[in-house]
Amino acid sequence: MTNTANTILGLLAKTATPEEVFKSIGESLDASINPNHVILILVGLICLVVFLKYFTQTVGKKPSQKVINNPGKLTRELVRQLGLKKSELSQLRRLADQEGLEHPLSLLLCPSVLRSIVQKRQQK
Repeated sequence: MTNTANTILGLLAKTATPEEVFKSIGESLDASINPNHVILILVGLICLVVFLKYFTQTVGKKPSQKVINNPGKLTRELVRQLGLKKSELSQLRRLADQEGLEHPLSLLLCPSVLRSIVQKRQQK
C-alpha cells in the first residue's frame, strides 16, 4: 500500500476520546462568524420570500375576462362571437318581441324556447 493509504487507515482506526470530541466542538463554537455569510443568508431568505409571494399570486389567478354590464355591448359582443348577421339578429328581435321575451339572444341560449316558437308558427 501507499503511504497516504496507510495514513488514512491509521486515522480511521484511531478512535477519538470524549475529551477530544468536546474540545473540537468547543473550538468550532468559539470560531468567529463571518458577517458576509450572514448577509448572504438574509438576502437569500428575502429573495425566497419574494419569489414565493409572486408565485402564489400568479398561480392562483384565473384568466381575466372582459365584464360587460351594458346589455347593448353584451349583445354586440355575442353577435360578433357567434357570427350572426344583422338581419338574423333583427329576426330574433321580432320573434322575441312577439313572444314577450326580454332579450332576443335568449332564443339562442335556450333552443327549446326557439323550437316551441317555431312549432307554434308551423301549426298556424
